[in-house]
Amino acid sequence: MRIEEMYELERLKKYINEHGVPKLVEYSKLSRDGVLRSSSYYYAHFGSIKKAYELIGIKVKSNKIPEEEALEMLKKYIDEHGVVPTSLEVKKNFRSMGVCSYQYYKDHFGSWKNVLKLIGQEKW
Repeated sequence: MRIEEMYELERLKKYINEHGVPKLVEYSKLSRDGVLRSSSYYYAHFGSIKKAYELIGIKVKSNKIPEEEALEMLKKYIDEHGVVPTSLEVKKNFRSMGVCSYQYYKDHFGSWKNVLKLIGQEKW
């Protein structure tokens, strides 16, 4: 590990000890203010923010979403917008859509087609 990376991990540890674990959306502001690096830094250098936390001995509760809830989120989106999103739309826009990532659905249900079948949208 490079000296710069060790320094950034120490900064992260100090911040967390003083302020608690920041939400993912807070990293951009903290980065602009020079307090911490951006979330993309931690992904590029450590593989993920969670791995950076592990390296400094911070345990973060998992925020895993149950499969049924992930399906309900997608159903709600379809009900509110009247359209079934494509897998590409979910890949690009899942955060703004209020649904889980395409990778989540693929990992848990095997394919986008399976997901649509499970929520009664098999015609797509």
